[in-house]
Amino acid sequence: MDARPRIKDHVVEVMSAADITPWYRRVTVDPKGLFETYDPAPGAYLLLAVPTLDGSGTAQRMYTLHDITDTSFSFEFVLHEPAGPGCHFAQTAQPGDTVAVSEPPYHVVVPEVTHALFIADTTAIPAISSFLGSLSPDMATTVILEDGHPDHDLIPLKTRENTRLTWVDALTEAILDQASADLDPNNCFLWAGGERHIAKMVKEYARDRFVVPRENQHIQTYWIAS
Repeated sequence: MDARPRIKDHVVEVMSAADITPWYRRVTVDPKGLFETYDPAPGAYLLLAVPTLDGSGTAQRMYTLHDITDTSFSFEFVLHEPAGPGCHFAQTAQPGDTVAVSEPPYHVVVPEVTHALFIADTTAIPAISSFLGSLSPDMATTVILEDGHPDHDLIPLKTRENTRLTWVDALTEAILDQASADLDPNNCFLWAGGERHIAKMVKEYARDRFVVPRENQHIQTYWIAS
């Protein structure tokens, strides 16, 4: 049992905001003492209390911590139209702005296996980067990223010598077959995140074809296409 106090409504301050591509934006914040009581696990995310579009209150949106140092860390946003509350916050963020963050009640535990398979779209790049930077050097990794933008290679993604990275325009079962062909499902950590269709496809694939033990997989819907 984790006995440490959980983070709730801790206020961080925007230090800078910059576009990595016209559709991908990084907001860097001052943690304001956050890490004195919070030690983020690999792939950890926080709930941001961002303003609603009509300004009548706040909406909670989840974003992974990225590029963590003692004095700063970043959130990264895939920009889209129509903009939701999280996207609008990223588009309008200016140095000096503040936002309250809270810690969700759980985190992902990576099992002791020899291979990790990550399947996602660009909304999950910060999470995958976090995992790749923390996994054992001996663990081989395969990363499949779905995205149709011609400039997605500009988005920084931490990779390692034993990482196989593949970009695809659209995820298919054939691509999943190829990615998992030489992997042992009983000795693999499977992580997937992104739009609902990715989570659904991977969940069905892990149930019917590449049967990874439930305790060795984490599959999460990040967003739902309208």
